[in-house]
Amino acid sequence: RDDRIGKIALMMKDEKVKKIMCNGIIQNVKVLHNGKELDTDMIYSNVQEMNNVINSLARMAGTTLNEFDPILEAILPNGIRIQAVLGSNIVTPKFMISK
Repeated sequence: RDDRIGKIALMMKDEKVKKIMCNGIIQNVKVLHNGKELDTDMIYSNVQEMNNVINSLARMAGTTLNEFDPILEAILPNGIRIQAVLGSNIVTPKFMISK
């Protein structure tokens, strides 16, 4: 469901957005929009908030993640590719969504 991933759902639906990426907390989510990489005003303030989004993306892909299996590489039925790493005490959460 789109409401679990918030603003990212809108970005995923925008045909001009080809990539959505975030390399950790307290960093702007970036998009590749019309061939230009741009910062958005969206920032995850803590690991749990970002992990919630990553777990929702994993569920959309029909899988689950945990601390022993924290890496997601999947293709959704609509062709969108998702790469993500669940965050922990020693790993920074991150994701990239490509169309």
